[in-house]
Amino acid sequence: MENFEIGFSGGAAIPLGNFRSVNIENSLDRSSLDQDSERFRGFPKDKGGQAIFGYAFGSHLRYKINSSFFVSLNFLRTNNSIDISPQQRFYDDNFRYQIDFEGNESEILGMLMSDDYRADLFFLSLGYTFKVKIFDLSFSGLIGQNSLHFPFYSWNYQFSETGSILFRPADFAEIPKPTKLNNLLYGLEVKASYPLVNKINSFVLLSYLRSDHPHEYWTLARGASYAYFIEDRIDFRIFLASVGVSLSL
Repeated sequence: MENFEIGFSGGAAIPLGNFRSVNIENSLDRSSLDQDSERFRGFPKDKGGQAIFGYAFGSHLRYKINSSFFVSLNFLRTNNSIDISPQQRFYDDNFRYQIDFEGNESEILGMLMSDDYRADLFFLSLGYTFKVKIFDLSFSGLIGQNSLHFPFYSWNYQFSETGSILFRPADFAEIPKPTKLNNLLYGLEVKASYPLVNKINSFVLLSYLRSDHPHEYWTLARGASYAYFIEDRIDFRIFLASVGVSLSL
């Protein structure tokens, strides 16, 4: 067992690229020139994941092949909230107040709610390690699976005290609403370890991970209109900065 190491870590999950960027245009229905139709058709994430700073924690079991190379089995869970404020502000500025043909103004309250991005990452890493004074440095490539929980959301339009319209992903036309979006995960990792006592080490871990998650669904309230069939993708791109402890077995 002397070649094995078990470790636990936690730290910051920083979204990058499309996973972090904002895309309001993609959420609008542009299928009609009617102003009433030019409103939100849902909350798709293609080229605008709107993820914000989050956290991650995980564990690993590492096997030293020889003095220079190792293989590791890893589990990681990440959580990133979603910034819904750009869509909410756009709705309040453009759609909240409607004027009918007689010039009367009415208010339609709209509220967007969304789950966080939650991902369970299972992956292997193969890497090279070397010593610099008392530090152990390693570089590794990562490959595995990202089991990304679909971030369920809803638009609730309240047009009277008792009447409302709810847009949300739902089962329709033999297409189920998404639940878990599983796809290939890959990335790179850099690790620096420092010995504490006996076989216990502390370490700093920097990782870049990415995966692509295409999916499709309908938003229920307008299921009869193809404009409300959402073909979407989440470009999961994340940088992790973690600290942890490990035990050599």
